Amino acid sequence: MKLRSVEMTFIRRSPRAVQSLLAPCAIAITFSCAVVFTAQAAAPPFPGATPDYKAWIAARLPGNPEGLAQDAQGRLYASIATTGQIVRLDGKGGYDLIATVPNPELGAAGMTVGIEFDKDGQLYVAYMWHYTPEEEMDPLHPACRNAKDLYTGIYKVDVHTGVVRPFVTKRDGWPGCFPDDIAIDSASNLYVTDLTLSGIWKISRDGKYSLWSSHPLLEWAAAPYFSFPEGANDVVISKDEKSLYVVTDGNPGIVRVPINSDGSAGAAEWIVPNLTVLDGVDLDERGNIYVSEIYRDEISVFSPDGSKRIVIATGDTAPIENPTSLVYHNGTLCVANLGEGMKIVRQPRSVACISGFKRP
Repeated sequence: MKLRSVEMTFIRRSPRAVQSLLAPCAIAITFSCAVVFTAQAAAPPFPGATPDYKAWIAARLPGNPEGLAQDAQGRLYASIATTGQIVRLDGKGGYDLIATVPNPELGAAGMTVGIEFDKDGQLYVAYMWHYTPEEEMDPLHPACRNAKDLYTGIYKVDVHTGVVRPFVTKRDGWPGCFPDDIAIDSASNLYVTDLTLSGIWKISRDGKYSLWSSHPLLEWAAAPYFSFPEGANDVVISKDEKSLYVVTDGNPGIVRVPINSDGSAGAAEWIVPNLTVLDGVDLDERGNIYVSEIYRDEISVFSPDGSKRIVIATGDTAPIENPTSLVYHNGTLCVANLGEGMKIVRQPRSVACISGFKRP
């Protein structure tokens, strides 16, 4: 796929319209907008938009963002994949540096991925040491068995002080491979997707861990049908805490994993199969499922049972480029623009938001 610059795409289509919309906007989440695009700027008309559709850049960041999370005050935080920096959007199109995971040297050596807050306001961060694209694409995943790796794991960040502490890492004996994303329940149990092991870990508040689910739907398909030797990617927990929704890569689709009454994992099931590589998922108050297809530059919302799909953003209707993690709040959906394609890496990238889209 040929990747393109989002800014260049919009300017090519309608430079005067773009220039006329360089103004801030007010929304429920406390961001301001550097650029706003409306549905009327798209050609042809955009079926997923209402007349109030808006899309804008909430902040430009110091590198390529991967994880995205919202605190109890409605502020957005992002992880910078290749540096380990954790930043908080300042609501004015910029950001404040909060911490670096695990530290600047190790952050630059690995990949910092998913982030999530617990009920006490502690931020948990997934980190993979000594990451390279070649290792990730190798079906044998040699990085998973690197005896020198003491650092891959989950870290806890105090966003008030910037202090970073290891929570569960390989130094503690945790046998995780590539922790990718985190969902947290009301009892502060962490559910951590493992991208290359292709499963979900459950980690209790006191750091006890188990491989909670390794269902085949979380794995990549057998050759020659898989596109990537990767499995479970992003994850979100339902409001009633009875289900996890997981998006997958090598056999791309939306998978629901029931949470049994005793806390164990039920049998996984497809909600939507046969998509392209996915890299973000979130739910709204109706149970609708939002997903990002990173190499299509596309974001869709599915009905809770997966029977209805509405495309709500593409690279031609919103400033998105290789969209990853998603956060939905009060009718606004925000996305981390990783800016990393199969062959092209652009930085710095951004967090973009959209509102006024249709829902099932």
